[in-house]
Amino acid sequence: MLFGSNKLSGTRADFGSGSQIRTTHTHAFEYRLRKGRADFDQQLPWKSPGTEPPAFRAGCYATNMRACICALLFCFSSALASPPAVTFGDANGIQHDPFREHATHVFIFVRTDCPISNRYAPELNRIARQFKDKRVEFWLVYLDRRQTVKDGVQQIADIDLPGTPLLDPAQALARRAKASVSPQAAIFDGTGTLTYSGRIDNRVADLGKVRAAPSTHDLEDAIANTLAHRPVVPARTRAVGCFLADVR
Repeated sequence: MLFGSNKLSGTRADFGSGSQIRTTHTHAFEYRLRKGRADFDQQLPWKSPGTEPPAFRAGCYATNMRACICALLFCFSSALASPPAVTFGDANGIQHDPFREHATHVFIFVRTDCPISNRYAPELNRIARQFKDKRVEFWLVYLDRRQTVKDGVQQIADIDLPGTPLLDPAQALARRAKASVSPQAAIFDGTGTLTYSGRIDNRVADLGKVRAAPSTHDLEDAIANTLAHRPVVPARTRAVGCFLADVR
């Protein structure tokens, strides 16, 4: 009498005698053993190239592609993390990239014809002296295409501004520092990350409105926080002065 489908062997078993049941189970076991061995052989290395199954070649190709994509993404992210090289002319006409030096850079955007910039010379000198021995580089950035570095050097000599003059006629540094007026300060840490951009202090509340003494020292505090690897708060402040867009 037939009892239906056998779940273990996948065959129909005749329960007429015990020998038939044993024979059926033996055949089923041998079949599964052969099939398992064949499946295992498919995963072994092949003796000659080009004889591997297509599925194996496709898997290797997909694995290699994933590795290549990961490598490209890593290189791309590294390129994004590194700031682009920008060169500027110094007083001797030599082009160099100040960001190559792993130090804190303070850029002061100035104009030779801006009286507010000139009034901040004593305060900028005080701040420069305070951080003189702490790997802080001060730069004076001039954007006017009609000016030369010699004009900046002359202004530095006349009113005693601290820092090395740089020319930025293409305003690449101004855009990177988010600078829009003169005087405006921008701080970059040793990795080239902008940590602060804005006013030197709040002495000049608005055009024609000047306090007797500032109540905040934004640039000084921002430099100290940058050196201590602390967040600069606020990282952006409104600078009041002569618009840099006028020198385009």
